[in-house]
Amino acid sequence: MDHEQWLEQHDHMLADHDRMIADMREAHEKMREDHERMREAHEKLERFHKRTERLLRLAIRAGMRAKAEIDHAITKVAAAQLITEEKLQRLIERDERRYGGNGGH
Repeated sequence: MDHEQWLEQHDHMLADHDRMIADMREAHEKMREDHERMREAHEKLERFHKRTERLLRLAIRAGMRAKAEIDHAITKVAAAQLITEEKLQRLIERDERRYGGNGGH
């Protein structure tokens, strides 16, 4: 191989090398952009996750409050029913004493 052929081959190798470096830089830039998009998507997902957790906690607390209110209302109704039954029993007993027997006059 003479000097001219060697220089021509060397120039081709340098051109191939330059193309390879340019391709690698382009791939690197695309990877960096993809990484940035994934980071942004991850941050968006994290914000969504935190918001969902917050809303879930609020819903759980609201449900617990509603259950406590229902329990309180049931307790009040049960107490009122017991008082009503006691009053009714006293009225029945009073009437039995007053009128005697099973309610006949």
